Amino acid sequence: MATLTLKNVPESLHEKLRQQARRHRRSLNREVIDLLATAVGDRPLTPAELRAFVAEQESEGIWIDHEDVRRLIMEGRP
Repeated sequence: MATLTLKNVPESLHEKLRQQARRHRRSLNREVIDLLATAVGDRPLTPAELRAFVAEQESEGIWIDHEDVRRLIMEGRP
């Protein structure tokens, strides 16, 4: 894994990130990685997002079976 160093982070931003990480019960490092992954579209769907995706597809007449869902979940796992 690569290492990324951030410099000159404003104190107010650092504090907001620290508080958000605490609310999510994650380390500050894990919180920032998740935020960056979300920003660039490089994270797996959460269960709620997956359910919404399936419901949206079904509303358009596209049926997703159990194996499709399983495959989508596994694609997001390391």
